[in-house]
Amino acid sequence: MNRVLFSVLAIFTTIITMVFSLIMVIPLTIAAVITGKQLQNKFKADAEAASYQQRSAIEGEFEDVSENEVK
Repeated sequence: MNRVLFSVLAIFTTIITMVFSLIMVIPLTIAAVITGKQLQNKFKADAEAASYQQRSAIEGEFEDVSENEVK
């Protein structure tokens, strides 16, 4: 009798767990799809903006003046 009772309880617990996980996975999937699309659009916009920015480096020679002593 105990085996039957524990088996029914285990099956009932399993069914509740499966149903709860299915209820939770649907909203999480929708949120992940929306967030993923937003991130993709943001990365594309950032990449395009970075490619159009002007370069700010000054071309020329470099001399380290931090080690030169003042005489």
